[in-house]
Amino acid sequence: MRVFTLRHELNCDESTYWSKIAFSDDFNQWLYLQKLMFAAYRPESSQDDGETLVRRVYIEPSIDQLPAPIQKLMGSRVGYTEDGVFDRRTRVYKFHSIPQAMADKVSIMGEQSCVNTGDGKLVRETQMRINVQVFGIGKMIEQRICDDSTATLDASAALTNEYLKANSL
Repeated sequence: MRVFTLRHELNCDESTYWSKIAFSDDFNQWLYLQKLMFAAYRPESSQDDGETLVRRVYIEPSIDQLPAPIQKLMGSRVGYTEDGVFDRRTRVYKFHSIPQAMADKVSIMGEQSCVNTGDGKLVRETQMRINVQVFGIGKMIEQRICDDSTATLDASAALTNEYLKANSL
């Protein structure tokens, strides 16, 4: 199992982050499809009762340079469904990503929170737990998911700041 935490400084306050970035379909379409060049980003459902926001999105990264053993197992099915719940009281988003391939062998869970640091900035903290139960190459798959998640979150932080500036948010 791989457990890791990433922290990124963003040039907005927490309210702006959750409403105009994290849960904005327009922003996420721009981020995933236009900037990160993912094959798909598709909101599937969203329910907001005022206390919690429950959402489901389908995300499909491009499959570039997958190691041969992973490609053999997964084929062209690298997309995943993210089920998430945002608790407005604690201001924590908890998510579970369910891959199209090997869903019974791959567990990707995490949570995201923010801390305002002043001057209209915050630190976004994302904690992830990745567990792959595939004999012989489970650790390789875990490392690849970890590396890809880190690269995506690092890039998204820079792109988020670009978007915030360009849109005067």
